[in-house]
Amino acid sequence: MSPEISGAADPDLNLRPYYDAIWNDWVKGRDLEAEIAEHRQHRGRFLRLMTDCVARLNREPAEVLEIGSGTAIDSYILAEGSSVNIVGIDISLPSLTVAARCAKYFKRPIGLAAGDATMLPFADATFDIVFSQGVVEHFPDPTAMLQDQVRVLKPDGILIVNVPQKYTGYTRFKHREIDKGRWAWGWESEYSPGELRRLGRKFGLRSIAVIGDEHWGSRRGTLYWRHAHTRLQKRNPWRERRVFRMLESAYDRSWVALEEKFGHYFLINVTMAFVREKHA
Repeated sequence: MSPEISGAADPDLNLRPYYDAIWNDWVKGRDLEAEIAEHRQHRGRFLRLMTDCVARLNREPAEVLEIGSGTAIDSYILAEGSSVNIVGIDISLPSLTVAARCAKYFKRPIGLAAGDATMLPFADATFDIVFSQGVVEHFPDPTAMLQDQVRVLKPDGILIVNVPQKYTGYTRFKHREIDKGRWAWGWESEYSPGELRRLGRKFGLRSIAVIGDEHWGSRRGTLYWRHAHTRLQKRNPWRERRVFRMLESAYDRSWVALEEKFGHYFLINVTMAFVREKHA
């Protein structure tokens, strides 16, 4: 159970103690194999975007940095399926302990380092790809962290930002919990795809890809009406007949196509990939 956070609605609050508390719970004993299985099953769209960005750069090996890496599971999965060299950095030492424990479940190691996202301990133009998941929204003014990410990015490198999508019921629920001091991850904002694109332009970044992922209410992912459809299908006594199987398959394909094309407007998260212009 996530701890209650008194005063978490304050955007200037030092959140590190709360992150340490969350990750210390993981250190005490979390089923990491189950977490890894969840990522492999449900993070396919995000991991495909990462793989596409690696292929776009066409460098062997590409140097990749994950900001606020947490468990670093997605970094491990990416490293396992490619020749990239990855470093994960996090301000929370317990999270780095958890990430180090994940290493035994993967074929290739990654580097791990402690550090502040606003003062990265790397030289200019070190990385081909810099990415973060669920980090930018914790900064009322993300200028310092994004400037430093651009600093360590090579002139034609790729920056990938994953943040909560603005126009969802989940956002309304989250802010009610923040106002009540019950949001374990501290203060958060969120972005529409347009806002995220404009934010990138401020730092000389051009958007090259965008996706949406995750639904509210289930880690497997079902919007209300999709869930209702599934329930109706299960109650259908003829659901195993060929025509109904065909209809169910067509319905699922339609939803996947809709999410692939427009998911960044209605799913929980929006992920945008930017290329750093060489003249920036």
